[in-house]
Amino acid sequence: MNSNEFLCPVNILHKVMIMNDPESFPDARHEIGKKPREVTLASQTTTTQVSQRKLSKEISPLISHPEFVEYQLTKMDVLCIAILWKKHIECMGTSMSWNALCRELKMNVYDTNTCLAYIESLLDRKLITFDESIKSDYHINPIILLSGEFMLSNLLIMKILGRSIPNEIGRLIAHDWLSDSDFISDLNQCMNTIFSCFGEIEGNRRRRSKSIQADVFFLCIEPLLVKLGQARNELVITKLINDHELDKIEICILILVLYTQLTQDNCITENELLGIICNSDQEISCYSRYLRPESKLTAQCLLQVEDVRSFANRRDFSIPEELKLRLCGEQKSVKKPQIIYYLSQNNALKLVHVVQSIDDLILPKHDKSLLMSLTHRYKQLDCQDFANWGLNIGHNSQKGMIALFYGKPGTGKTYAAGAVANALLKPLVGLDCSALRDSYYGESEKLVKNSFDLMHKMSVEMDNPPVFLINEADQLVHNRSERNSYGSRTDNSIQNIILEAMESFPGIMILTTNLDENIDEAYFRRFNLKLKFNPPDLPCRIMLWKLHVSKDIPGATDIDIEYLAKTYEFTGGQIALVVNNACSEAITRSGKFKRLTMADIVKYAALEQPWAGNNSTKIIGF
Repeated sequence: MNSNEFLCPVNILHKVMIMNDPESFPDARHEIGKKPREVTLASQTTTTQVSQRKLSKEISPLISHPEFVEYQLTKMDVLCIAILWKKHIECMGTSMSWNALCRELKMNVYDTNTCLAYIESLLDRKLITFDESIKSDYHINPIILLSGEFMLSNLLIMKILGRSIPNEIGRLIAHDWLSDSDFISDLNQCMNTIFSCFGEIEGNRRRRSKSIQADVFFLCIEPLLVKLGQARNELVITKLINDHELDKIEICILILVLYTQLTQDNCITENELLGIICNSDQEISCYSRYLRPESKLTAQCLLQVEDVRSFANRRDFSIPEELKLRLCGEQKSVKKPQIIYYLSQNNALKLVHVVQSIDDLILPKHDKSLLMSLTHRYKQLDCQDFANWGLNIGHNSQKGMIALFYGKPGTGKTYAAGAVANALLKPLVGLDCSALRDSYYGESEKLVKNSFDLMHKMSVEMDNPPVFLINEADQLVHNRSERNSYGSRTDNSIQNIILEAMESFPGIMILTTNLDENIDEAYFRRFNLKLKFNPPDLPCRIMLWKLHVSKDIPGATDIDIEYLAKTYEFTGGQIALVVNNACSEAITRSGKFKRLTMADIVKYAALEQPWAGNNSTKIIGF
C-alpha cells in the first residue's frame, strides 16, 4: 500500500475502526502489526494513555484531510463517523437512533440535552442525515431528534470513498456543446448522477427516500451552471437565460422542470421543486416567489402552471410544448389547438360573432378618439421603448391589457368591444357571468377559477388569442362584503380569485358595466384604461336616427330626423328600441297605411322619454 492510498479517507477510517473495536476484525494484527490481545478498545475505561495517543494519531489525518477540513471534526466526530461507516458497510442503509449512537460513543444518554445538542451539531454540519424526509425544523422541535433515525450523509460517504460528485459531473460534461441536443444530453447525465447518489427514481414520477439537501444539490449542479455561463449564445437555453436575465435559482427551476418532463414525461409539483432547492422553511417562504403567477418564469411563459384540485390541492409546473421542443433542438412545429378546442372545456365562455368596425361606431368625437388610441396602443406597444424611457410595464405579459367600458345603458359599450376585437383582427369571446353562479357556493369559486385560468391559458398558448369580453361585469366584480356570513366569505373569495387573475393577465380583457359605482375599488388599479361612454351628442343622435330609420323602411323619407334628435336625448339603444316598436305597430297595418309615420315614432319616443337623460318621472307602458 503506497502512502497516497494510506491517506485515503476510507483507509484512515478502517484503521480507526480496528483500533476502536479490534474484536470485530479477526485480522487486526495484520493491519496494525500487533497481536489482538495487545490491542485495547479506545472506549474502555481502562484505556491507557498510550492507546489514546495511538488512536488520536490515526484520527488526526482525517481531521486535517483537505476534503474534511470544512467540517471542523473533533476526535468524537471521527469515532461517530467510524461507527456509522461500519454500520453502512455491514448493512447498507442501516440507521441508528440518537441513544444507540450516543451509547456507542460512551456518552451519558440520561444527559439527554447534551446528547441531542451533539446530534444537532452533526446534522448542521451535514455529517449525518435523517433516514427519511423530515419537514419540520429539528432546531425547534426536539421530538424529531428523539424519534429520528440517523445515517451518514451521502455527500460525506462520497468523500470517504475519495470521490467528488461535482468533479465527476465536471468530467462528464467536459466536451463543448455544439448543439441544443448536446446540452440536453449533459443535462440528463448531470441530473441522473445527482439523483442516483442522493435520491431515487421510481416509476413515472420521482420519489426520494431522503430529502436532497439544497446545498448539496447546488454544489453538484455548479459545473453545469458554470458551463451554461460559458456556452455559446446560439444555443436556445443560453439565449433564453440571457434574454430573460434569469438568476441562479430561476435557471435551476427551469432545468429541473425540463429534466422531469424529459425523463418522466410528467410535471413536477411546487412542493417537489421547493423540496430540492430549499433547506428550511425560511427559504421556502423566500423562494416560493419564483413560482407565483407574477414571477418572471410564469408571467413570461417560460413555465406553465396547472392547479390540480384533488384531496390535497397542488400546483404542477411544466414547460410549454413548443419551448420544450426548441430547447431540445427539435425543429418540429407544434400545431396549436383551435379556439373551439378551448371553448369546449368551459360552458361559460362563448364565441361572439361580430362584423362591426371602429368606423361603424357612432360616438362623440373625444370618446371615439380614446377608443382608437386603445387599439393603436396594443398594436404598436414596444417593451424595449418602455425600458429605454425608464418605464416599467409590470409583470404582465408583454401586451396584456384590461379595459373598463362604463356608462349608461345603450351607449355602445358592448358594440365597441366587438369593434376593438375586429380592429385587432382577433375573435371575441364573451364570459357569461350567469354561468359562473352555482347553487353551491363552493362550486362557484371553482367555476370562476377555471374560467380565468382557461382565459390565461388561451392568451398564452394561442397564436392569435381572442379579446375577452365580460358584459355587465358589476354582477361579477362587485364590492366585497364586510359581513361574516358563509355566503359573504365565499363571495369575497371569488373577488380575490378574480383580482389575482387580473394582476398577471397576459391577454386583452374588456369589462362593461352600467353601474361602475358597484365595482370594488381594488379593481380600478388593474384597469389599464377606464373609458366612459357618454350619451350621444346632437351630431351623433342625428347619425343614429338615420342609421336606424333606414331607407328600406316605407315612409322613412317622411321622418323628421333633426326634430327627433333635438327633442329626445336618447342613447343609441333607446333610439333602436323606439324605431323597432314604431315599426312593429306600422307593419301590422294594411294597404297604404302600412308604412312608418312620424306619429308612430313620436308615440313610442314619448313612452321612452322618462328614461332619457336625468328625467326621474317614469311611466310604465309598452
